[in-house]
Amino acid sequence: RVHVVWQHNAHSIPSTSIPLCFQQCMDAFSEAVHSGYGCVSVDGKIIVATESWWNLSPLEIGLLAHLIASLPPARCQDIPVYLPRASNKVAHRMLVFSLLEGVHVCVLCDAEPSLRRAQDEVGVYWSGLTERLVKCARNPSSVPPGVDLSPSVLAFCLVNLRSRRCVSSLKPSTFLGDSINNTLSAGFQGELSTEERHRYLVDFYKTVADNMLPSQVKDGVKQETTAANGAQLRPPEEVTPANGRLLHAGIPHKITESYICTKKYKAYTLHQDEYNLFVLLTPNTPTFALRKATMDVYKTLTDNKEVGVALEGAPVN
Repeated sequence: RVHVVWQHNAHSIPSTSIPLCFQQCMDAFSEAVHSGYGCVSVDGKIIVATESWWNLSPLEIGLLAHLIASLPPARCQDIPVYLPRASNKVAHRMLVFSLLEGVHVCVLCDAEPSLRRAQDEVGVYWSGLTERLVKCARNPSSVPPGVDLSPSVLAFCLVNLRSRRCVSSLKPSTFLGDSINNTLSAGFQGELSTEERHRYLVDFYKTVADNMLPSQVKDGVKQETTAANGAQLRPPEEVTPANGRLLHAGIPHKITESYICTKKYKAYTLHQDEYNLFVLLTPNTPTFALRKATMDVYKTLTDNKEVGVALEGAPVN
């Protein structure tokens, strides 16, 4: 299954708006409490986590995020948890520490350390970073510095099929672009609510990924893709004459680009190298310009170092 975690209203996401220092702090704190599994949750979104945490199954990441978000207010908590795949017979301890309202640091551990000792380490590593962390996590743009996208771009999701990671945003535009783009986008930027952008992007993903775009196969095994929102989507099958999955038009070869036009938005998808890119654009973007606009988004994202780190390595930003 392909599990896509979108940027807003998400269970978990490697957000590119989070500076690298927070990832380093997360790793150091986890090591101090002898745990390889740690995360920071802000407003229900896991925005920083250790590599081992991200390597849990998408189901386990989602369940743990739900559990953290549903806990009653408390300064610290010690909760036994079972992991459906990693440890379904032996319970681990999940230590949860509240830094501010809606901000939690969590680690999974065994008998050690004690709750008191882990709480002392929280003060050492996180006391000076909490407010800065919250400010970055609640950045509505959710794209790193240097990623300047046209205001005609309403939302995007870039998926790395090889590493099983993605970067996405429902509010990506950070500048007003040139005069032509300003004219084309006038009156439409912000017309769609965040919820509408999310719904249309997910619908477009389902339509295209399930039926058209090729999925990358490594050593004969399809890869899962981890991204953010709770939406769990099936991976696209390889389209071959042998499996009988011909496309809508009866074309047996792979499709690498597709688009749709509606009254409220236009959308374009691109399969390039090891990436699938899904872009939502304003409805008055000329149809002939959709491909160039999508290629501009692709080049801007893949050329950005922080986006590359988020897509290639452990989910850090």
